[in-house]
Amino acid sequence: MTADPGHGTGRAPAAYDLVMVTHDHAATLPACLRAVAALRPRPAAVVVLDNASADTSATVVESFSDELPLGLVRSRTNLGFAAGVNRCLERGRSPWVLLLNPDCAPRPDFVARLLEEVAVRSSGHEIGSVTGKLLRAGDTGLEATATVDAAGMVVTPAGRHLDRGSGKPDDGSFDSPAWVFGPREPYERVGDVDDVVFPTGAVLDRETGELRIYYGAADDLVALATANLTELLDYLKSCPDET
Repeated sequence: MTADPGHGTGRAPAAYDLVMVTHDHAATLPACLRAVAALRPRPAAVVVLDNASADTSATVVESFSDELPLGLVRSRTNLGFAAGVNRCLERGRSPWVLLLNPDCAPRPDFVARLLEEVAVRSSGHEIGSVTGKLLRAGDTGLEATATVDAAGMVVTPAGRHLDRGSGKPDDGSFDSPAWVFGPREPYERVGDVDDVVFPTGAVLDRETGELRIYYGAADDLVALATANLTELLDYLKSCPDET
């Protein structure tokens, strides 16, 4: 995914492509593609790779050719998800790409809201990936339930990648952006060890609740980050447990 020059200027990128890899998803594809057809703004291109499905997935996709700017790639062998996505990306030309699973039904404003969140940020030109909250579907009609499937990813200290909020009720706890501690500033990106930040100590102001976190930046200097302790603990409690 590449950044559009319009990021951070108050206008959303002009175009995006939609990429989907399917394998034996004929049951959910009708609801999925109907939702894709209702997206506003519409995708500039919809590229679907069928990974050697044994069912009628490819036929279902073709039936939407009059409703979508569709390109269907048929693979005689199952390439897997990553290789399938790469094949689809070769056909795209837009600055943004929406990767959509064939068992998802995005709401009509899903993409618009994601792009708006990027466009209003002064750092929008640095953003290469965004994601929304996913709810689990009740059946092949892909009607949303009140259970979170994923609200982003959480990386544990052990390096495991887990779905944030997976299996928890959709009670509003995951409607705010997740906290990320990572290298962004020039002094964090370039140094003895590039693109590395690591906490080394913390001091709590008990009167204000401000937590001052001292951390190493690019293994070259010590920097300071601050957070509200209550907000930080609430966020940590919302993260999935490492199992």
